[in-house]
Amino acid sequence: MILYRPVGTAELELIEQNNYRSFPPRLPEQPIFYPVLNREYACEIAEKWNTKTADRKGYVTEFEVDDEYIKNFEVHTVGKNHHRELWIPAEELEKFNRKIIGKIKVIDKFSDNKIITVSTTHGDIVCQRKSEVKKIILNSSTDDIWISTGTEYPCLAILVNGKYACIHYFENENGTVFQSHGDCEKQITFIAGSTEWTAPPEAVITLDTAIRCIEEFCDILKRPACIEWTEF
Repeated sequence: MILYRPVGTAELELIEQNNYRSFPPRLPEQPIFYPVLNREYACEIAEKWNTKTADRKGYVTEFEVDDEYIKNFEVHTVGKNHHRELWIPAEELEKFNRKIIGKIKVIDKFSDNKIITVSTTHGDIVCQRKSEVKKIILNSSTDDIWISTGTEYPCLAILVNGKYACIHYFENENGTVFQSHGDCEKQITFIAGSTEWTAPPEAVITLDTAIRCIEEFCDILKRPACIEWTEF
């Protein structure tokens, strides 16, 4: 069975010391070890809770556990339908670790200490909140805007014309690029740098949709899942 566990930096460092093959023992005040059954739930915890620790960082780990062994534990739903987790007694954790197949992987990272750079035709603006980014976008009726978070990649390039937009997501330095896929069915001309570019209708999305996409990018620092994409 594939399981997930949200962790903070301190716990991740202990996992690393164990060569990513086991979780550290529980503290005396931690009688239960809580792996969860889906990535969505793990991401919620990592982003909302683990990022409130000293360094304001959270991580999601993914690992596989022997199917027959894991059947010994009841699945508990605690809240929404996808809030599903296992309750492993602390004294059972050593045996649980021995049932892990392969290595523990870090698959998602979150930070509540983001520096977001918004580059427009008028210069660069450094933001610390996605609400600041949103305000810049809404005030740019016609613009070519780039958004990054401290490093060159990943980044978003947003073309805006009135109530329409087109977004490109640049994943890495190897040239992996994704273009927004919408259903506006309109040919809209944007200004890319100093050049006019007419986007294909299927690439055009509404400005409201673009704002949601940008806000998600600011939260998770990776390709947003709230819109569809076409890979170039």
